[in-house]
Amino acid sequence: SSILDFDKETEGETVLVAISDKTTVGFISIWLVDNFIHHLYIDDKYIKKGVGTALLKAALNKTKFPVRLKCLEKNTGAIAFYKKMGFVKRGGV
Repeated sequence: SSILDFDKETEGETVLVAISDKTTVGFISIWLVDNFIHHLYIDDKYIKKGVGTALLKAALNKTKFPVRLKCLEKNTGAIAFYKKMGFVKRGGV
């Protein structure tokens, strides 16, 4: 995985970045065409410190509803976070 992979993975998406003390601590990318949250990543040291909530709220201010995302079922921490933020499960793939 490299910065080139990141560029390819997020091409055409809106990317919002969280910075603390001049260090990137997280980001969220949104495909605005479909109001789809593609990536949400928070540095392990900043989990449960409000960074994810701030990024998600900022992203939701740029989208229209409904907003969709995908999350692996084994990523229980992320699932709990999204449920806390008001997302509901709709089917599975």
